[in-house]
Amino acid sequence: MAELPAELRYEGDAVTDGSMNVTDFSESLLGFTEAVQELQRQQSPDHPDIEVRIRTTRDGSFIAEITLAHSSGGLAHQLASADAFQLTTGLATLASTFYLVVEEVKRRKGWPVRKTALAQDEVEIEWPDGTAEVVSRRVSDALTSRPIRMALLRWIQPARGGIRRIRARIGTQRETSVEAGDIGAFEVIGDPVQIDTYLDDATLDIRAVALDPSEKWRVLLRGQSAWVRIEDQRFVERVAAGEIAFAEGDKLVVQLSTTVLEDVDGGKSYEHNVIRVIDHQHPPKTRHLWDEEA
Repeated sequence: MAELPAELRYEGDAVTDGSMNVTDFSESLLGFTEAVQELQRQQSPDHPDIEVRIRTTRDGSFIAEITLAHSSGGLAHQLASADAFQLTTGLATLASTFYLVVEEVKRRKGWPVRKTALAQDEVEIEWPDGTAEVVSRRVSDALTSRPIRMALLRWIQPARGGIRRIRARIGTQRETSVEAGDIGAFEVIGDPVQIDTYLDDATLDIRAVALDPSEKWRVLLRGQSAWVRIEDQRFVERVAAGEIAFAEGDKLVVQLSTTVLEDVDGGKSYEHNVIRVIDHQHPPKTRHLWDEEA
């Protein structure tokens, strides 16, 4: 069974005697545990779950020596010894991702507000200050995960009180730390966060036309009612000028940009923007029997 040692260190006036408030410590430890477990599920969903076990504590500043280990239940009994290297590598990747996430949020003073998939394993993320950066998909997934955000915020809560600094080291990965002044960067805001955007061709069944360019059209998209904004300026101008008329049953074949947003509770919503109108389709005219020639 693969294991990786980790150490959490709490420094400040509240722990000078080598003791720490149980509530503060338990909440922080639960946050750390939730963060590494969620990282494990994201990065290695086919690996056994992670267990976090406390081993010892020392006097001085308050230090918790813990072990991250794969559960002995679940899938663990199915894994042969040949998989030990793979499991150990997975834990090392987890440690690296934990370090990168904490350091990036501190450095950028907040969580990413947008991400855009590039190559197979590369994602461009945009930060609150407007700057963008290309990172690996595993780091992007961790940075935009609500459960991980909430867990890390829970982990650093003691820094709101008498804890001056919280340090964490997992395995041989470099140590990362969070101080009281860093808490603002880890706050999880209530506004929806853009977690994905993609382009595809779609057919829209027109339900309501908006002549005002700033308003959205009501359509039927893949069998579901939706609101879309038309950004094809030439098409909008022709509609406003009366050059294009619509009738019941009309369809638009379009290039559609869809943005996926996630709220603080993990719920998803979608924003649709028509980049280009490819075709305007009219329903076939009804042919009555009395229109046929005798």
